[in-house]
Amino acid sequence: MAQEPTPTFSIPTLQTEFTQKNQAGPQYQVGDRIQLNIRIPLELAQELNTVQLKNSDENNPLDKQGWYLDPSPQIINGNLRFIISPVKSGKLVLPELLILKEENHPLAKTTPVNIDVAELTQNPASKPTLLDTISISLPLKFALLGILLIFMIIGVAAFIYKKYLSHKKNTRPNTEIKIPATPDHVIALRDLNMLYEQYPYSKENLKPIAFGVSQILKNFFSARFKIDARESTTDEMMVLLKQEVLPEQDLKKIRALFQSLDLIKFTVLSHHQHFQKGDYYEFRDLTKELIEAWSLKGDQQ
Repeated sequence: MAQEPTPTFSIPTLQTEFTQKNQAGPQYQVGDRIQLNIRIPLELAQELNTVQLKNSDENNPLDKQGWYLDPSPQIINGNLRFIISPVKSGKLVLPELLILKEENHPLAKTTPVNIDVAELTQNPASKPTLLDTISISLPLKFALLGILLIFMIIGVAAFIYKKYLSHKKNTRPNTEIKIPATPDHVIALRDLNMLYEQYPYSKENLKPIAFGVSQILKNFFSARFKIDARESTTDEMMVLLKQEVLPEQDLKKIRALFQSLDLIKFTVLSHHQHFQKGDYYEFRDLTKELIEAWSLKGDQQ
């Protein structure tokens, strides 16, 4: 009987990129901390809370290839960021790494990265030269004047310090008046009212209103739940809010509102003719409802 083939599966390859270019020159040096970035697709990011990186070739360890891999990668706004350090010089290649959800559970792999690493060298000609020592002898009277001057300085310093302690003892400490910070929901509602005062109803004002309402809500969510929603897309923001264990009903309201706002923001004006005055102010009312609801829940926590 013919043996059945062993089932195989392929894992996606994700592009590895530098988070920033080397500002010191065309090469890195031994011991530099180099941060690399990998964009994680949304379908994978939803599965990842913690992640591990592992050399795909266990027979060729990373340190023998000239690399130290920081064991603590981070996932920030759908980006996997990790740090490597070269431990030897030359034209090095960081091999592909496996991205593991947990040990022995690969989800994806990285692309190899080529990096030129310069040796840490010191030019012998640049070593400082020591000057010959010069002996200086002073007459006795100058030595005595120097000693007297030192005692005078010590006496003046002691007198000033004693006066300072006496003044501090007789002075009441000033009572610092702390001005309470403006609550997050107050700022959001204030900005929302100012936005609608600046852009009264018209078809031409739909886009400024959509962009403004979207940013006000993202700022509020960032401050209230301590998440980075300001620079996130709608899908990325929903992943972050879902991790905050918001009720499913509220998540549906937020997603529906942002879908309507994104439709206006990223399509041409002719597609928005069906929006009427009631829809225009419904954005404001729904936004107020979300802000006021979560301001109350946040104060109870």
